[in-house]
Amino acid sequence: MAPARSSNISWVKAQSGAIDIPDRNLSANDHRSVWFRHQTALESGSRNGSKIITSVRISPPSPSSHELNFEVVKAAVRQLRFDHPAIASEFGWSAQPPAPEHAVFAYEVPDSESDIDTWLSKVVFDRTSVLLASNGDMKKAVETITYDLGNPDSNGGPIFILQYIPAPSHNGQHSLVFFLNHSVFDAIGAFQIMDLCLSKIADSLSTGGKRRPLLWGEETSRLPPALAESARMPSTADKMPEDEVIIQNIKDSLHSLQNTHWHKLPIPHPHSPPSATGVVTRIVSPDVLSTLRTTARAHGCTIFSILWAAMALSSVRVRSPDDTTNVTLPFFHSPIDIRPLACDDRYDRAQWMVRLSLGFNAYVADDLGRFVRSESNGNGDDSQQLAEDVTPSKWYPILSSIGVMDKYLARSHPIATGGQLTVDSPRLSPTFCSAFMGGCLALHAFTWEGELMLAFSFPEGVMGSAQDQAIALNEGRDGDAIGLQFINEFMNILDVTSQSK
Repeated sequence: MAPARSSNISWVKAQSGAIDIPDRNLSANDHRSVWFRHQTALESGSRNGSKIITSVRISPPSPSSHELNFEVVKAAVRQLRFDHPAIASEFGWSAQPPAPEHAVFAYEVPDSESDIDTWLSKVVFDRTSVLLASNGDMKKAVETITYDLGNPDSNGGPIFILQYIPAPSHNGQHSLVFFLNHSVFDAIGAFQIMDLCLSKIADSLSTGGKRRPLLWGEETSRLPPALAESARMPSTADKMPEDEVIIQNIKDSLHSLQNTHWHKLPIPHPHSPPSATGVVTRIVSPDVLSTLRTTARAHGCTIFSILWAAMALSSVRVRSPDDTTNVTLPFFHSPIDIRPLACDDRYDRAQWMVRLSLGFNAYVADDLGRFVRSESNGNGDDSQQLAEDVTPSKWYPILSSIGVMDKYLARSHPIATGGQLTVDSPRLSPTFCSAFMGGCLALHAFTWEGELMLAFSFPEGVMGSAQDQAIALNEGRDGDAIGLQFINEFMNILDVTSQSK
């Protein structure tokens, strides 16, 4: 019997053959050291779900003592693994058959630099070919890679992947595209790992990618426990009244999302199989963002309040409700960042850890799932059944406001030999291959360097691609362009709000 996850979410060394990693034959390397820890409910629930795709452009100083190239990037990722080994962890099972309570993260200590080179070949890629196919258009190359990664067949594989696009000209910008598993990386964590990686690239650039000797095996001391293990909060193995309240709230929220009487928008193709992720990006300039912030403060609210209100109003404006005197809109509550529970200063890079740091409440990080499972008697719990295969005919928007990212992603990183590695144009969007509990369009918003970045993601199968929706809208086929209609209404509302007094 597997140990209880609630009491075993720190990393421990596994006995030979104790951990099963899919598509891996660990018995062939049974002399190698394998470490593992059990997953929390949020982690195990995200393993086959959404991935986070981020991208950033970088510029080395000119002139530079060394060239920024693929070897420099690989050397940086090698050092990043040594400092943050969790990026090389894998999904596994502590017992059979595979079940959520048996889900683990496993880390195999490399025997030699040859093992590291093998790992690097699986997680770091030179995408010069995409740039050439894009005729040197860096924006198009990044969009192509982002789109390819947003396909459902991109599931599985390493939890951390980096795709490198070299500069199209001597003084041009290079680009990095990250593909991150949501079971380990939340949105803020995605910015953190980008920043940490860029810091390593700056260090590597100063030596031309020269690799210094590393004592592999020592890095296991830096494998981070689940957040519940180090968060400053009361914890008990027994169910408390507070636990039951939170569990019931979660169940009520899941039930309410299925309410057919609430105002939702029609889905153009509800029976479509999982498909590619469509992304429409809109950028709000620093001047307009400043005006929105001033307007929000004048009304005693925040930018998040304006975004939320714009989503609600867009839903009503795109399709008027049957009863305009009593309109109820569903809203999926986004998880919160619980990093402040676990560190003295969440902006201190020395305290950053590669682990999921989200919760709907601090208690969720301590794995409320163990209480739900104990009551289900093997029949599955209500919330799990509600989340499973439901084919909704109507949808509602999902809002995830990530916040101000300036302290998580530096504008530049110093290079020891002189100059700075300059950072520009960060982007973030999740994969969204099928309807999620009735949600068919998600907005992820963040600010950086004074700009507000809005990424609208949706499954193309059920909503249509952005190009197809634009054509449908021009031809008057509004029913096939409802996602684009929503986005246009949303941006119009922000424009009107920014001009209000």
